[in-house]
Amino acid sequence: MRHKRIAAFSCLCLLLVSGVAAAALPGPQRALAPGLFGLSEIAPGVFTDDVSEQQRWLGIKAHGEARVQAFFGELKAQPRFILCTHQECERRFGFTGVTAQTFGWHMIHLPPRALETPGLGFILMAHERTHAELHWRMGLGGLAYGSIPNWFDEGLASFVSRDARLDPFYVPEQRAWIRASRNFWDWGQFVKARGWRDAYGAAADNVRRLDEALGHEGLLAMINSAIGQGGFDEAFAKAEAANSSQF
Repeated sequence: MRHKRIAAFSCLCLLLVSGVAAAALPGPQRALAPGLFGLSEIAPGVFTDDVSEQQRWLGIKAHGEARVQAFFGELKAQPRFILCTHQECERRFGFTGVTAQTFGWHMIHLPPRALETPGLGFILMAHERTHAELHWRMGLGGLAYGSIPNWFDEGLASFVSRDARLDPFYVPEQRAWIRASRNFWDWGQFVKARGWRDAYGAAADNVRRLDEALGHEGLLAMINSAIGQGGFDEAFAKAEAANSSQF
């Protein structure tokens, strides 16, 4: 019994130390309690460091989500939104100050530049919200085992967000090149190799061509089938063979 009490006490101490460390160190884990780190809730699940910008943020959220809803229909994911207006907020949560990010389907972060550049906030919100919606459908198992390859995840987000910064058309070699990106961890290598515009643009062009070949409902059916039964590569190969001029 004494050993059990010692073990229980040790576990409790470890949990307490871990909790204190998580709170003390800058990082996205602080989004679990954003109010403790200077953020205000301006709508259910929406937090920002500057309430004077709340109408702009909520407008960006509504506009971006409308694009995603137009593709998926009813939105299922309910992520928490961390919307930083100042660099201090970025540092507090361990963000870079540049990139927008999605964590599973649980949290979306948008950086200050989403407010600073006209129209960019709509693109970033729609892009990250698409990730969250797809990840919700994939579930933890699908994310862990990669039921949907990373190039499609990024390409779909870029396609749905209507990212005008990207070229709309890419040659077959570029489209085939980006399809080698299988998971989140290798994406940075592709971006580094040819730049972010070519990486995201080529991925989006693949998805655009799938949308044209299969139709909107066909593309959704392909996604749902790949999530439920696996075999994304097989489904893509069939679409490619049936529409060889597209790919």
